Amino acid sequence: MSTCACGNLAEGNGTTRRRCSALHELGLKMGATDAEVRTAHRLYVKAWHPDRFPGDEKSKSAAQEKLKAINSAYDFLVAPFSKGQNYRPRADTPPPRPTQQPPQRQRSANQAPPGGGRSEASPPKYAGGRTPPRTTSRTRRWGMLFGAAARRWGYLLYFPFFVGLLALWGILSTSSNRSSQPAPSDSAPADGAHPGLTAYPADNSTQPAYSLPNGTEIRKRRRLNGHGELTIENGTSYDAVVILLDLNSGKTIRTFYVVTGDTFTERQISPGLYGLFFSTGSDWNTASKKFNSAASYSHFGENLEYTEKIDQDTEKVETITYKVSLQPVPGGSAAIEPSDKDSFDKKMNDGSPD
Repeated sequence: MSTCACGNLAEGNGTTRRRCSALHELGLKMGATDAEVRTAHRLYVKAWHPDRFPGDEKSKSAAQEKLKAINSAYDFLVAPFSKGQNYRPRADTPPPRPTQQPPQRQRSANQAPPGGGRSEASPPKYAGGRTPPRTTSRTRRWGMLFGAAARRWGYLLYFPFFVGLLALWGILSTSSNRSSQPAPSDSAPADGAHPGLTAYPADNSTQPAYSLPNGTEIRKRRRLNGHGELTIENGTSYDAVVILLDLNSGKTIRTFYVVTGDTFTERQISPGLYGLFFSTGSDWNTASKKFNSAASYSHFGENLEYTEKIDQDTEKVETITYKVSLQPVPGGSAAIEPSDKDSFDKKMNDGSPD
């Protein structure tokens, strides 16, 4: 036989010993309050519930027997007759007043506790020992789904942002490399430059030469109300930048890019007297508007005069077209003469548009 905390035998006759045995079953000592009895009963019911041993019949049977003993001890402890003369409640927990006793808690000595001996705080059980599901609104369910997806795949939202940063970094790096390249200096002509023109040496850069698309406008076009046309044929080994200068006002009205081995026609040139200037080379620098390698400067030997005449038969304005070849051609009417870099730069940056 085992003994309780009071030193008496756990089994025997008498109300005191029965109460001591019941308290021992719930792991309590003599003098335990009703609140402590209910708390211990709930804990033991949860710990020895048969549903916690699925698939193990032996453990499940032992749990059922243990649960019966726990419920029996609880029924005895909550019964009024179990509190005999030897039972004294704790001094810090005064007995409740009769007016404060809920009507549903007042029961006879032979009346079983609510729930058939089970804990009053135990939730109702569904099939398989599960608790009833929580009901949530449709909005809450969608919010929970969205939150779970954001926690799992939220990093994908940052992917376009990082791609954009990488692209911007590449563009800025390229522009910085181009703008940091040194401009050509006035010195001896480089090998392979255009014959008869003032050339400038190429640098020792290992980067590939940069070129603009054929016909790219370097500066904003001016005076687009004419019918004249200018065709530039670049048969040299270098790209070219062409300046069309109004000799009367001293303003540059057209500045365009002609790729090596290609031809471009500039249109809508107004009537007037114009001078034609060129710069040839490779590896165009967009920031300084110069060629970084093998730069040379020249101008057309004759001025270009554009007039507008009306055809008497068609009553339309006749189109005047000049065709200039940068490379020497047999039977050419004018030659391309050398010029200097300072004069070309001044015409390239002659002020604001009209």
